[in-house]
Amino acid sequence: MKAAILYVTIIEAHNLMTLSSGQSPDPFVKCYLLPPRIVDNQRRTRYFSRSLNPQWKQTMVYPNIKLDDFKRKYLELSVWSFCIYTPHVFLGQVVIDLSESFIFDEDSHWYRLGGFDNEIKLKTNSYKYPISGGKRVVR
Repeated sequence: MKAAILYVTIIEAHNLMTLSSGQSPDPFVKCYLLPPRIVDNQRRTRYFSRSLNPQWKQTMVYPNIKLDDFKRKYLELSVWSFCIYTPHVFLGQVVIDLSESFIFDEDSHWYRLGGFDNEIKLKTNSYKYPISGGKRVVR
């Protein structure tokens, strides 16, 4: 069975909500490749201090994914405000079906977070194993 590497680039978010205190959040993104929901399938961006429009430009890597599994996989992206002494504050979430054909078109896409008026932009790419003499995009 052939395998692939999934690259998910979290680019930026726009118009994140302010905290109940009125302050701007310290946003970061948790990214899960589902199923299953296990620690090995979680990735996380760094957080930005006091930003409603963070620009992470950070790539998550998921190696050794069977090509047939892409039809049954989802990306869950949740945005949180980092807190040191209290639980992190939830800012929104989107679940992306990796069986959608446009997902691997090498373009970045905006996704609305939950029911809020904010968005996150990301890019996904997948490459077949073994990579030799260049990369080939799986569509």
